Amino acid sequence: GDTLTVKVDTKDADTGAVTLPALAVKTAADADADMAVETENGTVKLDADTLDTLTGTGKNVEISVSGNKDGTTTVNVTSGGETVDANVKVELPVTGEGQTLVIVQPDGTEEIVKKSVVEDGTVYAEIPAGATVKVIDNEKTFPDVSENAWYADAVEFVSSHGLFEGTGSGFEPNATMTRAMLATVLYRLEDAAATGTNPFADVAEGTWYTDAVTWANGVGIVQGTGSGFAPNAPVTREQIATMLYRYANMLGLDTTGRASLDGFTDGDKTAGWATDAMQWAVSAGLFQGDNNGALNPNGDATRTEVAALLERIIKLMVK
Repeated sequence: GDTLTVKVDTKDADTGAVTLPALAVKTAADADADMAVETENGTVKLDADTLDTLTGTGKNVEISVSGNKDGTTTVNVTSGGETVDANVKVELPVTGEGQTLVIVQPDGTEEIVKKSVVEDGTVYAEIPAGATVKVIDNEKTFPDVSENAWYADAVEFVSSHGLFEGTGSGFEPNATMTRAMLATVLYRLEDAAATGTNPFADVAEGTWYTDAVTWANGVGIVQGTGSGFAPNAPVTREQIATMLYRYANMLGLDTTGRASLDGFTDGDKTAGWATDAMQWAVSAGLFQGDNNGALNPNGDATRTEVAALLERIIKLMVK
């Protein structure tokens, strides 16, 4: 959908605060548009669903982005004085060192914002309205990841965001990613809880991946292979594209983009059931060809390749 942008002239507004008249909120909601409010302390974006909910109250909406003395920033969206129960996207200038945004709870504990990216002095994120946040250095080091490796940034991203954990011997960058691992990473990214029943005979109860696979099946991200889920089978690139495509649809991201696979030497090797998903993944910049111009749809993916994909899809979500 479209985005309506509201720029606040700080001469006419309290620092970092703006009031949206109920009529303006209704106008955006009726147009099924998102709304971006730019204040001097950062930008807050309300999606069409949130605007629709706020329209129902008939009240003005207050948005504020406040820098606090301790270096944190508080982003609040209120309707009739009450903080809105919704997530908002934000673009904030980075304060503090590091790459990881955290929510600072009233008791001082910190919670990683998994859907956040720091880029060129700005942090892009999706956070609950009313949250107080700051950027910290949460970098993890692994003995088997050289800082010069092509995947070093992606490994830092997924480990600092709590999406991947190391193994007993390091990160194991070239280890093959399994189907169960990918389901688990998406489960962590959503901070999800398993609902429904586990339909797969080859997914035992009580394993480290049982809840994740049950959740991923329940929301339509994974399906079986015909003989079960095959949790320990390597996940192929076309399977990853399909899972990420379904995941993006579940989140309501725009998945209408399609790119031709003809530019790859082996684009025609993509299975029919994966073609739509792969065309979307290429158009969105998630998948790129290798040095030989091959897409390698049937090839297995390493942990670092999936780490890079996750960093890219989070950027799609928050930017």
